[in-house]
Amino acid sequence: MNRVALLLVLGAVSLPSLAQVARPSVYIEPQNGFETYVAAAIAKKQVPVDVVTDPAKATFALKAAPCLLIAPGLRTRETSPSS
Repeated sequence: MNRVALLLVLGAVSLPSLAQVARPSVYIEPQNGFETYVAAAIAKKQVPVDVVTDPAKATFALKAAPCLLIAPGLRTRETSPSS
């Protein structure tokens, strides 16, 4: 009976170590310098990811989406992240 209890305790203690996986990595595409602020915010908020500079080493890629600028009295203009 003691051996069974000991095995159950050892199994329960070792389960969290089996669930640990490598931290994901993220590549932030250049966005006219804004990527620096995004990387700093990720570090400041302690987001559990590694920011990498090589897209081949990244698990995820973060890039800006095109946006639509609307100003009162002006025509709308679609812009891309690089402009």
